[in-house]
Amino acid sequence: MKTVIQDKKKDKKPFSKKLIKIWKKNYMAIIVLVPVTVHFLIFVFYPVLFGLFTSFTNISFRNFANGRWRFIGLENWIDVLQDSNFWQSMVVTVKYTLLYVPAVMVLGLFFAYILSRERKGIRFFRSVFFLPSITSGIVLAAVWKYLFASDEGGVFNAIIGKIGLGPIPFWGDGTTVLPILAALGVYMGAGSLMVYFLGGLKGIPSSFYESALIDGAGKWTIFSKITLPLLKPTILYALILSTIGSFQVFDVINILTLGGPAGESTTIVYLIYNNGFKLGQLGYAAAVSYVLFIIIATITFIQYRVLGTGVSYE
Repeated sequence: MKTVIQDKKKDKKPFSKKLIKIWKKNYMAIIVLVPVTVHFLIFVFYPVLFGLFTSFTNISFRNFANGRWRFIGLENWIDVLQDSNFWQSMVVTVKYTLLYVPAVMVLGLFFAYILSRERKGIRFFRSVFFLPSITSGIVLAAVWKYLFASDEGGVFNAIIGKIGLGPIPFWGDGTTVLPILAALGVYMGAGSLMVYFLGGLKGIPSSFYESALIDGAGKWTIFSKITLPLLKPTILYALILSTIGSFQVFDVINILTLGGPAGESTTIVYLIYNNGFKLGQLGYAAAVSYVLFIIIATITFIQYRVLGTGVSYE
């Protein structure tokens, strides 16, 4: 009996030796995962939890520094739902989404379709169409500002002036500012969607097209009956990404319009920026950001439930 007990004690290894054994066996995974995990905890997980906590307080830059903030429950959330500025920004965001998403989806698919065939020099044109997606948004916004300048120095107003018409205040007119911003978004985003659609098109077996041609199907029949149905997973993915991106648009608005004129280009994210960083109302801004999260999650769920039926990723 004593011998058995002594053998069990001998089998027990010190904790340090177990750690060394684990390290030798999994050192590469530990080296890769530890920095990623630390980054996630510090820059994603903690901000998300702190933002949620902030939405239930009256924290601002001033009272956070002196420790005079307090817990106020759902007051910020109620204020958001009763705030006319929030609903106006919601309307602006929805308008932008309706202008941006269909256009960028159609243009991205069109570019992918015409550039999907392997021909001489096709890679050059793919790079040209993709270039706006990797160009700095600040640079493109500056170009857009010059093109649509409200005085006669703007490119489009100079062209209009040649035919005897007066300059159009593109940035000062509520009816033109959102379409111009959406056009810039489409110009910047179509190249990225083109890459997704190219990948989807390349994944469709050529035997399907060969069989359709043998049966005498035309180009439109092949596109509508074969290409689009088989491209459905990619279309759903691109639709979700572009919709989320449209609800989060901020940089070009901050550079070009500052939410003007009269709030006609103030999106939800720009409203969060104004309240959080300009007015210092961190609690209110946090509540708006989580309302936006709920809205985006709901829209994404609806898109998947409606368009994801029958989608296979295998």
